[in-house]
Amino acid sequence: MNNLSANFRYIDDRRFHNVEDSKYLLPNDKQECDRLLLQHLMWKNCWNGNFSAPIEKILTQKGSKVLDVGFPKAHFTGVDFVPIQPNENKLENVTFVHINALEGLPFKDNTFDYIFQRFLVVSYPRDKWDFIISELVRVLKPGGYLELMEDDLEPGNMGPVTNKLATSILNEWESIGLDTKICYKLPKHLEQNKMLKNIWSEQRTIDSKTTNIGDMQTKNWIETALGLRLTLSNILNITHKEFDKSLDIVYKEFIEFNSFTLVKRAYAQKIEAKTRQSFINFSAIKKFFNYTEI
Repeated sequence: MNNLSANFRYIDDRRFHNVEDSKYLLPNDKQECDRLLLQHLMWKNCWNGNFSAPIEKILTQKGSKVLDVGFPKAHFTGVDFVPIQPNENKLENVTFVHINALEGLPFKDNTFDYIFQRFLVVSYPRDKWDFIISELVRVLKPGGYLELMEDDLEPGNMGPVTNKLATSILNEWESIGLDTKICYKLPKHLEQNKMLKNIWSEQRTIDSKTTNIGDMQTKNWIETALGLRLTLSNILNITHKEFDKSLDIVYKEFIEFNSFTLVKRAYAQKIEAKTRQSFINFSAIKKFFNYTEI
């Protein structure tokens, strides 16, 4: 077995990571990459862009460094805990780093002008979020922006079958230490870091009737469930065939009940380094030397 294949394991014709003790349950094969692209386009359309932080000026400056996001004059660094990025046809201003962020980031202090992180609710244990944010802030330059984006894993307006599936996986994620409602707590986590200021947050939703992208959110949820078919089938004690039939019902329920998905974005700016100032207390000096003005 070569090093690349050692990073993965295959179950029911789906490829998964092979990282010991990881909480991440979703696959990382082409089918999952296609879902992630669908998810990316869906939320880009909803937000009218990939980011909300006021960073246009930063990204147009030559030599700017960004952790995870794309402007031609800036350099972008992406991190992941499994090597699924392409080795060929990479852009000259893009670097991929294979690391586990839970073990710390291998970058010097004050390295990046902008840091963007999203959809890691199913990766980070609830008790590690403050550590992760502290690491992101550490490698962020003073004056730079940190932006986070997470979704509520529980759809709104669920039908009965959707509710049964969603409740099963939510309980499973919570039982292994994940915080399925972390999206609502992003502003608080940013506020708790004393190196951050100018904190902003906003949430948006996509329902089944949202123009152009309503069907995309339904397909995204179903594809996510398909990636968890083995886990959910075992929890519900049903066959894969029965599970697949339940997803057909879920699709209809999303339309009938106008189910929706919520996402929250939050960003903050790292405080500028304070310049040292020297203050001379002349009154104290006069008193020390018993100095009297003439």
